[in-house]
Amino acid sequence: MAIERKKRRRSKQVSIELQTSPPVSITISVTKRSNGTFMARKTIQSKPYCAYGKTEDEAAQNLILAYNKPSSAETAPVQELLQVNASLTFGEWFDVWVSTYLKIGNKKATFVNYRTVAKIHILPRIGHILLTDLKERHFMLMCREISKTHSQATTSLALFICRTCLKTAVEEDILEKHPIKKFSVGRKAHRERIALDVSEASTFLEVARMHRLYCAFLILIFCGLRRNELL
Repeated sequence: MAIERKKRRRSKQVSIELQTSPPVSITISVTKRSNGTFMARKTIQSKPYCAYGKTEDEAAQNLILAYNKPSSAETAPVQELLQVNASLTFGEWFDVWVSTYLKIGNKKATFVNYRTVAKIHILPRIGHILLTDLKERHFMLMCREISKTHSQATTSLALFICRTCLKTAVEEDILEKHPIKKFSVGRKAHRERIALDVSEASTFLEVARMHRLYCAFLILIFCGLRRNELL
């Protein structure tokens, strides 16, 4: 039986000009994605850049915008943090990461959502800890406390925000090692649902015959609908 191999996406080399003094021409890699859009990639001064567009030219132009977008005022806090990373707390780095890195290429809703989750769940628990002192156990305890009162989705999102934030710290040489690179939130065991058998369903309908929602109960049992589907 022949195995169908997935076609490899080929990259196209495109020349662009950066708005530097003096202007510099570089060659970037543009790849067509499976959904028909294009992705432009290039590592400039040891920092990777990535942008998307409906056409090759649009992806290349968006890459130029991404390169030129951070101003000296935005990158200044990072340069200062590189010199004082020994006394830098997770909360201080998170503020810089959100305002400097997260805003670039993300929707406003994402920015607001990350801020809210961090304010409620993350910073009160680990915001005061030094970046260099962070261990996997700190995030295990944080996730355990969050899961006591909130859903697994909230717990996973909080951990994802922390992991992404710390990944940037490693890339900027503020941290030597990612403390939770392999740590993940385990899935909760699903509780098995027990359905009524024929005799139990008959007994229930007999008792509920005079109830005002008897017709709804009858439809639920005979059609197997969920409550929201019935409503």
